[in-house]
Amino acid sequence: MQTKSKDTRLFFELRNILKAKVEETEKEIFSLNKKLGEIFSVIEKMNRLATEHKSAYFRLKLGKLKTLFKEFQEKKGYDKREFDSLFNSINKIKNTESIEFLDETLKNRIARAASTITPRESVKSKMENKNLFFTFRFNNVHFITENSPKRIIRNVERKKRKIKIEGRIYPIYPGKDFGLDEEDRFPIDSTNLLILKTAGNYRCFFIDQPGEVIGLNPDTFRNKLKKTEIPLKGINQYLKWKGTRYYYIPN
Repeated sequence: MQTKSKDTRLFFELRNILKAKVEETEKEIFSLNKKLGEIFSVIEKMNRLATEHKSAYFRLKLGKLKTLFKEFQEKKGYDKREFDSLFNSINKIKNTESIEFLDETLKNRIARAASTITPRESVKSKMENKNLFFTFRFNNVHFITENSPKRIIRNVERKKRKIKIEGRIYPIYPGKDFGLDEEDRFPIDSTNLLILKTAGNYRCFFIDQPGEVIGLNPDTFRNKLKKTEIPLKGINQYLKWKGTRYYYIPN
């Protein structure tokens, strides 16, 4: 009789433990459903951005991610394999592919500009025996680099870091905040993109204002070059021309 009473008491203690566990699980499930909803909301926001920028590339990747997520919700298995599939899909959306966020209009403008850059004889008689350099200004800093055939594309977002031309990706130099002190940085939506065509390649620069073509003989150029106080994103030399300091970007 005592054993039966003890078992009865244990039975109902276990029943109370079970009820508590179910209540705890109920709360966790409600919380999980909310978190799953938040995850889906983030995916939807990413998809809207990809749609606004007409990026079929990222929309395709996000479509696969949405499908995996829906399967994840429906199975309610939540095992490691399910998470691995989601993480694998997310990791395929890489920062290095930000070039794909260029909208189609800008891509077409870049493609048209690049296709019209043709090599030409640009050395005038007064520039004979001189090397030609092109100057430009960005963020109130003046630059000089080897001259070559070029095109300028107006109103390009400063946040772009790379562009794709003829199937190859080229970095845009310098960065949007180059030459600005931290306290001087302010959001300017757009600037101009300079594309220079060299032998088999392109060089891309942000510019606020194009300068002029300067002819310097090799000795004069070498003598004018001075070391910068500190390296600036690969720039180690500068020269002064008509009282202005120009940072030299080597070819």
